Amino acid sequence: MDFRFKKHLITSALMGGMLLAPEMQAATYTVSQLLNSAGGSTFFNATAINASGQVVGFDGWGYGGITVADLWQPGSATPTVLGSLWGTNDIATAINDGGQVVGYSYGYNSLKRATLWQPGSTTPIELGALGGGDHWDYVIGGNSYATGINASGQVIGYSNSYSGTYGSGGCNYCGIQHAVLWQPGSTTPIDLGTPYNGSGFSQATGINDSGQVVGYGNAGNGGFEAFFWQSSSSTPIAMTSLGGGLSNRH
Repeated sequence: MDFRFKKHLITSALMGGMLLAPEMQAATYTVSQLLNSAGGSTFFNATAINASGQVVGFDGWGYGGITVADLWQPGSATPTVLGSLWGTNDIATAINDGGQVVGYSYGYNSLKRATLWQPGSTTPIELGALGGGDHWDYVIGGNSYATGINASGQVIGYSNSYSGTYGSGGCNYCGIQHAVLWQPGSTTPIDLGTPYNGSGFSQATGINDSGQVVGYGNAGNGGFEAFFWQSSSSTPIAMTSLGGGLSNRH
């Protein structure tokens, strides 16, 4: 048999097998619409999903109205409204495979606080802030936000210590934001620090099941740099941005 013809047959057979192989076929998806909570809210958003298909997010009633944290169970388009810290605004941002949900809550005139909802419960747990105090304490309190949670229940996010006296200018946003981590069972945040000898700010945006954390912060040149924390006791390691540009990991 002519070698070129034999090679053509082999190539054709291989290509035919590749075309027929199930793993090579394009994936197909079915779109399912999720509903908002009862009450005719004007907007809603899904923010995260776990391996079981549980979805979290929030919906609300626009400017001046309240926002509620939602949990959609697999196969159900109607959400369960998660409990509120003080009956005003709650945002769910992440869920792990165990069904633990995190996010943040805030009132009309209060600080924002990172929030945890345990599986099977709609009762929120207030996670602390670097400034200490409770969510009404403008003297020593601080804002905190939870952005992720891993399988062990380690929660990450960011927090700023409060400084100044509450009044005109909205000083409940004062203070430098630092990436933080809450260990399972604790409401006291661990300060993960900021890059470049503590100057600037940092935010933690993701955590894996080994406890490694990623996020971003000031690059020291007016831009933003992606950072990596090996553990809760480590200092942020800069992840060099390609081409020297911005490398915001968010």
